[in-house]
Amino acid sequence: MKKNVRWIVDVAMTVLLLVLLARQLTGDRAHEWLGAGMFVLWILHHLLNLRWWTHLTKGRYTLVRTLSLLINLALFAAMLTTMVSGIILSREVFAFLDIHGGRALARSAHIAASFWSFVLMGAHLGLHWGMVLAQVRKVGGKEMGKNRPMGPAHPCCGHGALWDPCTDGASDPIVPVSERFLRIL
Repeated sequence: MKKNVRWIVDVAMTVLLLVLLARQLTGDRAHEWLGAGMFVLWILHHLLNLRWWTHLTKGRYTLVRTLSLLINLALFAAMLTTMVSGIILSREVFAFLDIHGGRALARSAHIAASFWSFVLMGAHLGLHWGMVLAQVRKVGGKEMGKNRPMGPAHPCCGHGALWDPCTDGASDPIVPVSERFLRIL
């Protein structure tokens, strides 16, 4: 049950981030309400993944784990900046807070942090791509998503561990790419 809720929250956050980046299409009012929804989902995401925070000081830090930690912490900081600056800029959802100062800085921070959030979310999803594919296979049947290219044809594009064009597709499209890519570094 918890895994299903976690999956739904993660998918909702991913879709919502894309919609939030289209403020010109949704308008300010919808952008604020959707942003408030993202804030709630973000808090829920961290509550559902509380175990990750409690295990930060445990175990050995490999290159992959260190990279994952840095991306996750940068994403946390970018999302937190986006949320706080969004609250400062709010004219409807959080208007009751009656915040007057710092709007110019908040606007610049909000725009920069939201775009960094998008980039870092892509990296975060790339690092967890194996879990994403496992869930897709679980929902769509064991053969769904198996031995098929799932994204850009080269891992250097910044999206994490994706399909390797150098294989014939007979191997798992996830693990070998990330390992091979990190060996290059």
